[in-house]
Amino acid sequence: MDAFDTTKTRKTIKLKKKKSPFSIRWIIQLAMVVIIIGGASLRNLMPGGSFLATLFPELQGFCPFGAVRSITTVFADFSSLANSSHSNLWVLLGVVLITVLFGAVFCSTLCPLGTIQEWIGKLGWRIFRKRYNPPVPEKLDRILSSIRYIILLGIPLAVIGLIAFDIDLINPSYALTHLWTTAVPVSALLVLALILLISLRYERPWCRWFCPYGVIIGTISRFSFWKIRRNEELCIHCGRCDRDCHAHLIVSKTPEITDCHCITCQKCVNTCPVPGALTYSLKGKPPLSRFWLLVLPLIVLVVFLLPLGLARIAGLYQPAGASSIAVVANGQPFTAQDISPMLSLEALAGKMGIGTAQLYARLGLPENYDSATLLIDIEEDPDFSHITLGFIREMVVAQTSL
Repeated sequence: MDAFDTTKTRKTIKLKKKKSPFSIRWIIQLAMVVIIIGGASLRNLMPGGSFLATLFPELQGFCPFGAVRSITTVFADFSSLANSSHSNLWVLLGVVLITVLFGAVFCSTLCPLGTIQEWIGKLGWRIFRKRYNPPVPEKLDRILSSIRYIILLGIPLAVIGLIAFDIDLINPSYALTHLWTTAVPVSALLVLALILLISLRYERPWCRWFCPYGVIIGTISRFSFWKIRRNEELCIHCGRCDRDCHAHLIVSKTPEITDCHCITCQKCVNTCPVPGALTYSLKGKPPLSRFWLLVLPLIVLVVFLLPLGLARIAGLYQPAGASSIAVVANGQPFTAQDISPMLSLEALAGKMGIGTAQLYARLGLPENYDSATLLIDIEEDPDFSHITLGFIREMVVAQTSL
C-alpha cells in the first residue's frame, strides 16, 4: 500500500463507527457481580434461610488472593484434591480451562472487581475524556507492576507459615465481598477505596499493577488457543489499538498478543478501523465471526462452570446447599439454611445457644481460634481446608438434632 492509499484509507476509516458486539459480555459481567457481591450481601443482611438469599449460588474461589492460596494448598498438600466439598478447586479448574482456550477472559468478563473497575473507568472517561488513562512513565510502570509479583510471592509464604502476615489485611476483593460485615479489616477497605479511586483516572489499576492472580492467568494465556493477532499487511499503523489498550501495550507492532498484562478484553480488536487487521482467532484460521464474538462471553461462562457441574454430577463436589431438616436450637426452629456463610463462629455459637468452646470441639478447631472468623473463610486456612460450609451445615444439623 503506497502513501497515497494509506492516507486515503485513514480518511475513510475516520467516518466508520464500529458498534461494540459485547452486549452479552456486559450482561455476564453484571450477572457475576450480582451473584458474587449481591449474593454475599443478601446472605449477610437477610435472615438465615430467606428465599431470596438462597437464589444466589455460593460460588467461592473468585478472590484473587484466595485463588493463589488454593493453588499453594494443592502444591503443598495433594491430598486436598480429594476434598469433595471444596468448591475453590473446581472454580480454579474452570479458570484454567477458559484461560487455556480463550486467554485471560476471566479477568475481563467474570471477575467482579475487574468489572467494577471497568464501570468506574467509564465514569472517569466522562470526567477526563482524552486525558483519561494517560501513559505512565516506563520506570514507574515497572515499579508498580513489580508489586503484584511481590504479593504473589508473599501469599504462599504466608500460607506455609514462613511469614506471619494476614494477607486479607490488604485484600480488596475480600473487602468487596465482605463489605457488610464487621470482619473486614479497615486496611482492606482503604485498599479497596484507593483502587476504585485510582480507577477514575487509570483503567483497571488492580488488574494492571497489583493482582497476583493476573500474573498466573496471564502466564497461562500466553499458551491459549485463541489469541489477538495482527495482520501486518493490513495494518495501517494508526496507533488506535495502542491508545485503547488499558495497559498501553504496543499492539501495533506485535504479531500476536502474549503479554501477561493483556486481559483479552478485545477492545483493540473492536476499535481497529481496518477489517482483518486485528483479529481474535486460532493460529492460521479465519477470525471468529461477529455472531461468535457476540456469544463468546456466554460460551466462556458455560465452559467455566463445566468442571463444577461435572464434579457435581459425578458426586465429587457437594455444593454448600443444605438439608431442610428443621431442629430446635436456642428455643427457635433451626435449619442448615440458617447457617449463612457470612456468619462468624461466635454468631453461629449464639444461634445454636452454645458456647464457642463447645462449637470448636464439634468442628475440631483449636480453643484459641479467632471467633470473629467468618464460616466462609475457615476453609481457606490450609490447616482446616476440610471445614467447608457444607461440612459445617451437615455437622451442626446432625449434632443439634441429637
